[in-house]
Parts: sequence; structure tokens; C-alpha cells
Amino acid sequence: MLREQFVNEVAEKMRNGMCDLFVGSGMSAPSKLPTWSSFLQPYLQEIGIQPTEKDNLPLPAQYIVNKNVGNRNIICDAVYNTFGKDYPLNQYHVAISNFPVKAVWTTNYDCLLEKALQDRKVRVISSEDDLLHPHDSTDVEVIKLHGCAKTAAHGIVLTQADYDCFLDDKPKLSQKLRESFINKSLFFIGYSYHDP
Repeated sequence: MLREQFVNEVAEKMRNGMCDLFVGSGMSAPSKLPTWSSFLQPYLQEIGIQPTEKDNLPLPAQYIVNKNVGNRNIICDAVYNTFGKDYPLNQYHVAISNFPVKAVWTTNYDCLLEKALQDRKVRVISSEDDLLHPHDSTDVEVIKLHGCAKTAAHGIVLTQADYDCFLDDKPKLSQKLRESFINKSLFFIGYSYHDP
């Protein structure tokens, strides 16, 4: 498929409400957020593991939690303190804010997408409970599949066990994601081919 044809087809699907964005950490990296491996680095050094960007990074997070006898607080607090800061928007967020989409899915903990879309009527969904509460009509939903730094202590997806149990532990979010996969096209941006 030619690049121009691809761009035209994606743009047409977005205009018709038939394409959702799926945004990875590559979109937040230019705002100086740490990569997952650099974020985990100090905790992994304590247990003698040297991560790389190609690692299955939920597994090292699992090692950290296991070393702390199942206590997730050390990492959850660090997620809150690191990814919950007010980072500046970058050119990618500005571009995303102009996309005519109804839903933006992300695995990022930061709040940059919400910030970028603040001129639109945004509904942020970062937990199962968010899907239970009634809401006013919105222009766009930001669905944070792994949770949000602002509420990091409450059910963020962090470890290998969290990934393995996602479908069972988060059935409403899982169903919403299935519906998007079935009914729409998803345009993935900011993800590495190494990301599991």
C-alpha cells in the first residue's frame, strides 16, 4: 500500500468515527518521561538484574514485587512520583489533539493525553469503576488500560502477573477493548516492535 493511500484511508476512518488511536510510551518520551527500563533500573540493580529495552519488562517488575514479598507499594509510589508529574506536551501530543477520534487507548501512566485533549470534552477511563459510573456525553474518551499515575495505588497493571490476569481482573475494560477491536480499526503509534 502506498503511503498516501494509507494516510487517506486512516484519515477517512477517523473522520467517520471508525478508527481509534492506541498510544504507547514513544509518544511521551520526547516530554522527557523515563523509559520503563530506566524507571525500573534502580530497583533492579538492588536484585542484580540489568534490564534492556528489549526485555519483557513486566517480568522484571514482577521480580521487584516478589523480592518485596508481594508488596507493590515501592513501585506504585515511584509510578505516582515519576509519571504523575506535570510534564510538558510535545509535538506528538499536539498532533494527537487534532485527530478526529472518539477514543484514545493507552498503556501509559502519565496524564499527557488528557492534557493534550483538554480543549475537548474528555472522559478518562482508568479503572473498572470508571465504566460503572454514569457520565455526560463526551467528545473523546482516553482509556488508560494500565491505570493512571494519579491513582497508582489502585490497580495499575505493573507486573507479569497483572498482565497474565488482565482479562480476568479487568473484565469490563477487556470487553470494551474487544468491542473496539471488532468494530473499529486501531491505529497504533508510539509502540516498539519489541513490546510484548
